[in-house]
Amino acid sequence: MEEILKADESKLEDIFSVISKCSAWMATEHGMNHWKNYYTREVVKEKLKYGDVYVEYLEGEAVATMTLSEEAPPYYTNNEDGPNGGTLDYTQKFPSSKLENTKALWVSALGVVPAHQGSGLASKLLKLAEIEAIKRGCNAIRFDSRISFTQVVNFYIHKGYQRVGTMMDGDDEYGLFEKVITG
Repeated sequence: MEEILKADESKLEDIFSVISKCSAWMATEHGMNHWKNYYTREVVKEKLKYGDVYVEYLEGEAVATMTLSEEAPPYYTNNEDGPNGGTLDYTQKFPSSKLENTKALWVSALGVVPAHQGSGLASKLLKLAEIEAIKRGCNAIRFDSRISFTQVVNFYIHKGYQRVGTMMDGDDEYGLFEKVITG
């Protein structure tokens, strides 16, 4: 049986387990340590406070997770990779941010454990994000992804998300993705 639940702090270990498995896989298979270095247990706990964290179960096992928030993650608005050590606000790089009455839903920490990748779980989570965006009166969904992770970038493009810009994190380049939602 498959179910997607909105998580509370009692699901912290399940969520952290999914993120840990995804982090280890990205590091081993793709040489990417960005999740391993960023998503600590404390960061996941904080996500439960400021965003809506979802966890997907398959036969009782936590196999996927995603966080939704109507607030941009802090690394978008206080990014310290600006000229001369200044901060940048990457939220302004999204085309819909220039339109009147735009309200965005931000997706972060979307991950599926390696054993279940390619089985449609991420598609279901993105569909849930679109449903939630409409319920909340949002007309855009936004997130970022490492450009070097072409498999994931192509997946998002296939799902109708457009790469609308670039964000730097040190030497790592992230694509900014957006999908305008009409309800």
